[in-house]
Amino acid sequence: MFIVPEKKSWTLIISGAPTPAEKYDESQDLVKIPMDLGELPQAELEFTSYFAHTAPNQCNLRLDLGKARAWIVFKHKQKSEAA
Repeated sequence: MFIVPEKKSWTLIISGAPTPAEKYDESQDLVKIPMDLGELPQAELEFTSYFAHTAPNQCNLRLDLGKARAWIVFKHKQKSEAA
């Protein structure tokens, strides 16, 4: 997993690289997901990442750095039943 933080947008990258110690290789990207971006009321002195349960069957991955918070919503999808 890689994060590309930019001034107005952040991107979450899921890589298919076989080992995490390898240098980032864009050709190994499985998916690039734009993240929502907002401003915190107080600056975080260190980079922080955590999951927050926000609703039934839903959580957010939140990333805080300075006054920036980037997040992405994960929702559990029920398998549709065959008729």
